[in-house]
Amino acid sequence: MLVVLPTPRRFEVTMLFPRSSRRRTRISALPLLFLTVLGLLIGGLGAPAYAAAGSIKGTVTRAGALETTPLQGVVVSLLTTEGTPVMTGDPATAVTATTGSDGSYTLTTPDTGNSASYKLKFSADGVRTEFYNDAAAAAAASSVTVGNGASVTGINAAVASTNGSEIGGLVKTNGGAPIDGATITLLRRNPADAGTGEVTYSEVVSQTTGDGRPAGTWKLDQAFGKYVVRVSAPAYGTFYYQGNNSLTSSRDSAPEIEVKEGVAVPLNATLTAQTTTTISGQVTSGGTPVQGVEISVEYAQLNAQGQTTWTEVQSSKAKTAANGSYTATVPPARDGRQYVVGFSAPGFRTEYFDDSSTRNGASVVRQTPEIGSPVTGISADLDRATQVTGKVTDQSGAALAAVDVSAVTYTAGANGA
Repeated sequence: MLVVLPTPRRFEVTMLFPRSSRRRTRISALPLLFLTVLGLLIGGLGAPAYAAAGSIKGTVTRAGALETTPLQGVVVSLLTTEGTPVMTGDPATAVTATTGSDGSYTLTTPDTGNSASYKLKFSADGVRTEFYNDAAAAAAASSVTVGNGASVTGINAAVASTNGSEIGGLVKTNGGAPIDGATITLLRRNPADAGTGEVTYSEVVSQTTGDGRPAGTWKLDQAFGKYVVRVSAPAYGTFYYQGNNSLTSSRDSAPEIEVKEGVAVPLNATLTAQTTTTISGQVTSGGTPVQGVEISVEYAQLNAQGQTTWTEVQSSKAKTAANGSYTATVPPARDGRQYVVGFSAPGFRTEYFDDSSTRNGASVVRQTPEIGSPVTGISADLDRATQVTGKVTDQSGAALAAVDVSAVTYTAGANGA
């Protein structure tokens, strides 16, 4: 503030003293005027406002995560409203802050002495750079106004990974109990064959529910793309996701689930325990289908005497059709049971899968206890048995019915008799 002083003039001030020493004293006016102006300035007349630095605070999390995930190491840059870096110091450096392990940051704004507006940029390796508030460019960013010496909080951001997003969820029963041990598989649907029109699938990645995560849950940080997602659980079956909490048993009709940048994909499933499943295959002999072959499906257990006994699990044994195919309806194998499949028909040697003449030497159908879903391809090619035919009559030559004919092993004597 400029104060114009008049040309000082000398004037007299008369000071009264006691009568015994009364005298007239002259004092110059210039020093008094100087002191008066100085007092006004010290008192604040026209003094500038007190300048103090402000701050901007917030938290940076990951976009595309199934749960709130703080991001460490994200650089938060202070920009002017035109989008250029705010510089301070000598030499001038950009004003930035870096997020900590909890995703929080604090930016200190310059002490301008007045309120000022800024824009913020969030950047780091492996994440998509963005500007507050969820803008892809500085021109579209929202401004943050900071008063002189003020602190502005809640300036948060969610930034997306440039590598993938999370996909996952919970697999549970109808009663809400988590199902551990279910296998989640992401499949890639390949283009149809130009000649046959056949559509094939390639397995990309799989994960088992639980397995170090909360019970019944799965989560993959998956590369961007489209996938057919399969869930298989012991005694529950195999299904394909149509969406969150929506399943189909048909792989070919299942939609592709897309994993996109910055978007999490929740996929939960509710499964119903199966009471039955199936085992199927075809029976041939020398490559020719055999009709009427009886199919047995058994499991072994020890009785009280420690002997192995075999229990049939079908309520009614399946038989092959004219084309040799069969489908056996069985309960899902539980409690460590393993099924042995047998094939028996008149004129053929009885055998057990896979090409064994005894139950103990058979290959167990391992898929059934492992995934509890239909098992296919349990087939057999039977050998014909040696046959002896004839006719039984009485002494008069009349035919006899219901005669039990048994095969015995003949051993020749020493003299050939």
